[in-house]
Amino acid sequence: MASSSDAHRKRRMDCSDDLVILRDLLWKHDVCRDPSPLNDAISQARSTPRRVGSRAGMAPKWPFEWGYRIEQLRLEIEELRHVRPRGSLGSNLDSVVTIDFKEYLPEEAERTYDCDEPLGGLTSTTKVLEVQFELESLCDREDGNDDLLSAWHYDTHPVGQVGREAHPRFHIQVGGEAYDECDARIRAVLLPEAPRVAAPPMDGILALNFLLSNYCGELWRRLSTDSVYQGLVTRAMKRWWRPYFEEINRFLNAETVGDSKARLLMPSLLPYDPGIE
Repeated sequence: MASSSDAHRKRRMDCSDDLVILRDLLWKHDVCRDPSPLNDAISQARSTPRRVGSRAGMAPKWPFEWGYRIEQLRLEIEELRHVRPRGSLGSNLDSVVTIDFKEYLPEEAERTYDCDEPLGGLTSTTKVLEVQFELESLCDREDGNDDLLSAWHYDTHPVGQVGREAHPRFHIQVGGEAYDECDARIRAVLLPEAPRVAAPPMDGILALNFLLSNYCGELWRRLSTDSVYQGLVTRAMKRWWRPYFEEINRFLNAETVGDSKARLLMPSLLPYDPGIE
């Protein structure tokens, strides 16, 4: 059996190789003109895990962490339709995304690292899956142009931290701190922190696939028929989405349902008696 350090080294190399493929595809199709944020992430993905500092003199449960950050990647998105307020520019927009991915690791020399980890990885060893997306435009008004901002983020809720409202483990939320600078200029729009919409886990590959499918639809449809791109996304989906949807499917098809990891992923799933229709 391969040691955990060997297994995770392969994991890091596979991850960085996939980021290289993604970078080359985005560059080839003129989606990003500056690949340096992806180059930095590739370098980070190839790096060895770093030791996590202890708290209050106690050794952490997961003593290592590893990951990468795609910082301020600018994307060339397609023209938007049905934009509000009316008069807003829907083309030649400035969009930027930051993607953060970190996971905890056990003692590499002591335990076996499972590269096909079960759901436990989504509810324990996964530290951060985060996407921050901002889109800037202008609105042409009679009294001049207004700067406009659209912002949403995808976030990871810490396991064991209970909020007043439902907090899915992985969720999408509109607004947030991105609006701080323009807060005083917001009119006729209310942006509460709810809802937090449950979403499947997304690493850098799946996050950029999500962005392309929503903001570069024509290109995404072409890429979806490319065998290289298909393989890239499929590998990520099998790792992250298979355990997520399998656990939810298990919850919905169980004969009796009480506490379940599925409810960490999607708290709106309630314990139920399958005999009740």
